[in-house]
Amino acid sequence: MSLTAKDHERILEKPGKARWVYAVVKWILVPLFRPLLRIGFIRRYLGGTTGSRAGGIFACQRRGEHDKAADLAIQALKAHRQRPKGPGRFMHHHNWWQFMRYGVASLENSDDQDKRNLMIALAESGVEPFEGYNVAYAFLAFSRWQYETGDYDGAIEFAEIAARADETWAQPDVTLGWYRLALGGGDAMEHLSRAVCKDHRVIFRIANDAAFRRHPHIMAKLKSLVADDILTVRDEADTEDDDKAD
Repeated sequence: MSLTAKDHERILEKPGKARWVYAVVKWILVPLFRPLLRIGFIRRYLGGTTGSRAGGIFACQRRGEHDKAADLAIQALKAHRQRPKGPGRFMHHHNWWQFMRYGVASLENSDDQDKRNLMIALAESGVEPFEGYNVAYAFLAFSRWQYETGDYDGAIEFAEIAARADETWAQPDVTLGWYRLALGGGDAMEHLSRAVCKDHRVIFRIANDAAFRRHPHIMAKLKSLVADDILTVRDEADTEDDDKAD
């Protein structure tokens, strides 16, 4: 099953295990296996693994070499396009779209339109199904890129793909609501109310956006929606407490 935005949040809330694993790899495994890297075929094999490619991308990002990081992500996407055989095949979808997210994040800091277009083309013919946070992250970025170039229809289409890809992530619906207000031709409230239902926290992001503040009637409706949901949850909790008491 593809990870959602909520899954990523839970992982980030418990980083202890990740730090422990990183320490073991850095201080024990890397020194232990460094001599083996002098052997050509071992170096080539390890260089083509998912972990090695991801490490190369992260190293470039830390150095601010965003175009090079994007190139490495594109190479990884092309190399891992075919579904592998063996025990690693069940992670194929996750790994491929994770490389897509790494590449997209790198290109957010680059003005190379050719690389951006190539990344979009790779995603549109990417590994199915188009589900999960990594997919949504990529297509929402594509949406912003298209909006910047004046392709408003493309921007809306990509944002809709992002919203369908991860139904736990509110940001695609916030973006669609913003587009509807900026461009007209749709019901902004429909998208914004869906975003708030997915995640009440976005109400603060919406309230701090100048475009939304120009529509106080929408803000009033959204705040009312949040208040109604909170009251409903409290009523359900009170009912459960009463049932337990009986």
